[in-house]
Amino acid sequence: MARSKAHRVGVVGFRSIVGSVILMALVLPGSAFGGSFSVLLESNSDNSGGSEVYVVGFHSLADLYSNTPTGSGYTAMNVNSAFSVGGFAFDGDQYHIVLESDTDAAGGSEVYLISYDSLADVYSNSQAGSGFTAINVGSTFSVVGFASDGLQYHILLESDADAAGGSELYLASYDSLANVYSN
Repeated sequence: MARSKAHRVGVVGFRSIVGSVILMALVLPGSAFGGSFSVLLESNSDNSGGSEVYVVGFHSLADLYSNTPTGSGYTAMNVNSAFSVGGFAFDGDQYHIVLESDTDAAGGSEVYLISYDSLADVYSNSQAGSGFTAINVGSTFSVVGFASDGLQYHILLESDADAAGGSELYLASYDSLANVYSN
């Protein structure tokens, strides 16, 4: 099933390094441009680096609601046309971006994780490490969030079709980044 990039928007806020608020579909690091909240937007169409992944920073949740940004800009990231951003998190040490294949694929080729040492490295796409995880997302689900609370990493999956409570959202938690890679 082809997945749409149209819903690929996310926000993360934090007052401390590990607290976060998930709004919309995807988790992103805060503190872009010195603000407390950041919104990441991925283009619905495949664009080149410098015009595909856009970040907007806000000082407060009130500024986010009133659309009073502290700054914004494109990253140099060029997402492969066969993938979409599924999540973005800061674990207190590094920034991590999760990409998911737009078509169902086997574990080891479906969920890709990229790590960066700083927000400046995210903007310049200077990767500290990257690779496919062993995660195999069910063909009827999509990755819609990635977060770290400083103790664990969390991946949020959502059913591609509307489903009843108890079967629409799935949360997987991992004790380390190595465990995310190995699933």
